[in-house]
Amino acid sequence: MSPAKCASTNIPGPRHENDLLYIKTDVHTGRTYHATDDIPVGSTVLRASTPYTYTIWKQFRNEVCAECWRYEGGRRTFLKQRDDIGVTNPAGGANRMIRNGTRVETIGAGLWFCDEGCQGAWIAREGMETITLFRVLEEARRKKEEGKKKPNPLEAAQITADIVDQAWTMVCDKEKNLKERKKWRNLQLDNFETDMARYVLLALIHLRRELEEAWIPSQNQQTQATDACIRRNLPTDGRHDLRFWGATWNDFTTLQHNELNHLRTYPKLLEDQIRIYKVLKGRFAESNSSMSDHKPVGPADEGVNREEEQNHGARPGHHQGDGIGKTADNGDMLMDLGSAITIDNVRAIFSVDPGNSFGIWEVPLTEESECLGFAVYPRPSFFNHHCSPNVNKERYGRGLAFVTTRSVRAGEELCISYGHAEGMGWRQRQKELREGWFFECSCGKCIVDMSTVDEGT
Repeated sequence: MSPAKCASTNIPGPRHENDLLYIKTDVHTGRTYHATDDIPVGSTVLRASTPYTYTIWKQFRNEVCAECWRYEGGRRTFLKQRDDIGVTNPAGGANRMIRNGTRVETIGAGLWFCDEGCQGAWIAREGMETITLFRVLEEARRKKEEGKKKPNPLEAAQITADIVDQAWTMVCDKEKNLKERKKWRNLQLDNFETDMARYVLLALIHLRRELEEAWIPSQNQQTQATDACIRRNLPTDGRHDLRFWGATWNDFTTLQHNELNHLRTYPKLLEDQIRIYKVLKGRFAESNSSMSDHKPVGPADEGVNREEEQNHGARPGHHQGDGIGKTADNGDMLMDLGSAITIDNVRAIFSVDPGNSFGIWEVPLTEESECLGFAVYPRPSFFNHHCSPNVNKERYGRGLAFVTTRSVRAGEELCISYGHAEGMGWRQRQKELREGWFFECSCGKCIVDMSTVDEGT
């Protein structure tokens, strides 16, 4: 059977871009992009206007627009709007609450915007409730970083699949104890953990919308999203922007999982991930009486694709109860994330990050550019790596465009360079790809360079 073209696999983008690509699936390399016909140099073969989930590191958060990711080397004067201030209440009432009869400032959601246009576009896509959820999460951020870190009990050599499963099984067992779960609401996270928790929370919010199938953007939201597309020189169907450019939870979680390799490289992450799960469960689960475990789906889970679950180990989770939300300290109703916050789902979100995420780099890209955060775009993640790529990634705002660097023949695989490996020598490239993406590169350039190195030794 011939591989399906992008038009039949729902790859988003203008039709002329759809017709340039098709997907092939290989047992070793997974899904890969190939040219449908001869493609001239300088052709845009794929675009994605927004990621499925992302995070901006805290040290840059009040220097970066949360919508267009504009960054001016640490300057902040261009950021005119914050969170939802001016949207719900011109006086900024959304950032205040009543305590003991006194109106006090609440913790911010950590969102800054260039102007009302960027603020409106972000809210049109993510929703006002996401700002409230971010505020609740930011309350878990430790006010002062601990001076001395606790030693990590696990070393890389000790990390096995069984060890990881056992650690999460212990969490599942503790979760059944009401007193233990109540403690989780008061757990605190350091800056790195909170930033990673924001990445996880945003993915869970998007999943929950899919489960509810109830989020229908208003005409005003459609208009704001369309305006945002126009400003970023994108096709003007705002629905693409609101729906994460066609990506779904299934697209996101069926990307290659790199949990074990990642934890072996950074053993402390297992402890971090478990603490993040506890905080999310403690603060956002609607009811602690209905438990969600991390075992395979049971017979009650109707409509679940069991083959996909066996292959990928993650599921959206099924509804428990009537979906009533909980109330934040400031009186806002929170989205009920209880059925979405499962061990399987959180592990899947963490597993997708390494090897699939794109760094959010300061542009124009130079050797001194700052890495402001990272984002996962499911469709662009199908691109494989080559040390002499025929496609280059270009960031425009929060979107990505993939442009051919040379003429490409029909049927040829389309590849990008992961990180900045193409500018390195062979030994350095191999080290970079092995440690950052967990594979030994055997592309044509590496084969030639390896033979040259061997001849010189």
